[in-house]
Amino acid sequence: MGFSTLDYAVLAAYLIGITIFGARFRTHSRSTSDYFIGTRTTAWWVIGLSIVATETSTLTLIGVPAIAFATYARPEQGGNLTYLQVVLGYLVGRVIVAWLFIPAYFQGELLTAYELLHRRFGTLLPRNADQQEQAGEPVDPADARPGDLFCYGDHIAIYLGDNRIVHAAESHGKVVEEEQPAELSKRLRAVRRVFDGDD
Repeated sequence: MGFSTLDYAVLAAYLIGITIFGARFRTHSRSTSDYFIGTRTTAWWVIGLSIVATETSTLTLIGVPAIAFATYARPEQGGNLTYLQVVLGYLVGRVIVAWLFIPAYFQGELLTAYELLHRRFGTLLPRNADQQEQAGEPVDPADARPGDLFCYGDHIAIYLGDNRIVHAAESHGKVVEEEQPAELSKRLRAVRRVFDGDD
C-alpha cells in the first residue's frame, strides 16, 4: 500500500505551508533574542501550545492509542490507562520547571537553558580532549589537586587525590574511579587546572 493522490496532496500542502510560515516568521526576527523569546510579547496560550506540539511526536499519536486499546496478559503491559502516569509526570514537571527556572530566565534575561547553567557554574569546559588539554592553567603533576584534569593525549581523567582518578575507562567500558593505572601514568602529557578553589 503506497501513497495515494490525496497523501501526496497533503504532503505538498504541508511543505508549501511550512515554507511560507517560515519565510513570514523570519521577517519578524531581527535578533537572536527575537528568535528565542519573541520580544516577550507572545501570549501564554501560544507558548503552551508550542510546548505541547514540541513534545507530541508521531510516535505519541500512533503508539499511545495502541497501548491504551491493546489487550495484554498482564494489566501493567497496557490495555488500560497506565500511560496516563506519563501525562501526570509532565504536569508535575511543568510546575517544577515554571517555579524553579522561569524566574531565573526573566531575572537574568536568559535565552537558553545553557546560559543558565553557564551563569550558575561559571566555567565552560571544552568537549574535545585536545581542547581540554589547553584549557585552564598548567600545573606540575607533583602539585596536582583534586579536580585537576589529567591529560593523556586522546584521553582525559579527573584527579581525585592520592593518585586516584575518575575517567571513562576503555578497558571497563564505563566510568570508573580507580588508582591511576601505570600505562596511563606513562602517557600523561599535561595536568590542567580549570576549576580553582575560589571559583
